[in-house]
Amino acid sequence: MKINFKNILINTTIFMVSLLLCFGAAEMTFRWMIFGDNKKFANLRNPGDYADWNSEYVYWYLLTKWNLNGYLPAFSVPLIGWVTPRYNGLTFEHIEDKAVGEKRPVLLYGDSFSSCVDSTVCFDEFLNADSSFSQKHHLLNFGTGGFGVDQIQLLMSKTVGKYRKPFVVLGFLTFDLDRANMPFRDSSKPYYTIEHDSLQLHTDHLNITPREFIEQQSPGFTFYMWRKLLFNPYLNERFEILRKIRVRRDAGFTKEKIKLNKLILDKVVAQLQAANIDYVFLVFSCYDDFITPPGKNWRENFIKEYTTQNQVPVIWAKDIMYRNLKNNDDIVNFFIPVDGHPTSKFNRLISEELIRCIKKSSFE
Repeated sequence: MKINFKNILINTTIFMVSLLLCFGAAEMTFRWMIFGDNKKFANLRNPGDYADWNSEYVYWYLLTKWNLNGYLPAFSVPLIGWVTPRYNGLTFEHIEDKAVGEKRPVLLYGDSFSSCVDSTVCFDEFLNADSSFSQKHHLLNFGTGGFGVDQIQLLMSKTVGKYRKPFVVLGFLTFDLDRANMPFRDSSKPYYTIEHDSLQLHTDHLNITPREFIEQQSPGFTFYMWRKLLFNPYLNERFEILRKIRVRRDAGFTKEKIKLNKLILDKVVAQLQAANIDYVFLVFSCYDDFITPPGKNWRENFIKEYTTQNQVPVIWAKDIMYRNLKNNDDIVNFFIPVDGHPTSKFNRLISEELIRCIKKSSFE
């Protein structure tokens, strides 16, 4: 029997087109369900069911689009995205600049682990109240909640030159490495891309409001129905193919983050060393860092490798905790339950280590 390849081709084409139309119709219907106002589908509006909050703009887009973002400000601050009341986002003057006087300024940068939560006593309070420190030094806290390594670097670069012989404490949480590759998290933020092995800074989107940015900048071509399946924990347990896809995606994100953050930290170290400024990295850990098996934490592995290869002085808050941990149950005295930030006790122990480190600096 003669095979009619023309008919096979026609039938195959019709089948494929029909299949694509079915997928398209299903996706459009699903989008109507998740982006519409019908409250019956509210249970479908969980950003974590569609994207990785540590790696994808999609997560933060959905969080804000569905009005689940409780931190969205009315406007963005040029260059760094947002600020704290401790410093002016336009002039970058710190509210305690005058208190420095003839003392040596100690500049602390970082995220909320550096700025501390309101319920705790923070590093600037501990250090500036310690006579052995405050006689010759004054700590200015530039820590800003939600900052990534990119924003920390930008703020440091903008402010460190204002001070005479400062000591810089570059504080950052291990998960701050994940924040550097996105244009938006809780709000619009600056971000770097790599072009021809060099960093390219993007800040133009900070000229519009965060809400306007979300309305104008969709995540691009993506299938939300497929994402819903991919991030379903029940399906991931039962289908190895989904687990492999997730693992491959995560590995790709990790590779990009390592490359990007290395260049950002290179920028930090180069600026400080060129100006002959004493400095130390202060690395904070969160709960996930403690439950990750030894050697499997890519963030800690990267930081350890980077600081070793570049001879960067570093204080690990995690090590301070272990030295002062009486038993496993004692961890509640170091981290605020649910919140996860360091307690006043932990801040005090870190402050004591900072004082020891600063007193060893070359200008003492």
